[in-house]
Amino acid sequence: MAREVGARKALEPVILAVAAREAATAGVMFYAGNRKVWLADSVPARFIEVDR
Repeated sequence: MAREVGARKALEPVILAVAAREAATAGVMFYAGNRKVWLADSVPARFIEVDR
C-alpha cells in the first residue's frame, strides 16, 4: 500500500520502516488515523530506516 501511495508522487518512492513497537515502548504515542494507518506526532530517527 505504501509503494502504491508513494507512486502517486514519485517514480521511485522511498519507503520508511518504523520500529513502532520499540518506539511505543520508549514512549512515542501512536493513534489510529483510520483502519489501515497509524499516526504519531513525531518519531525519533533511531526508530526509522529505509525499507529496501
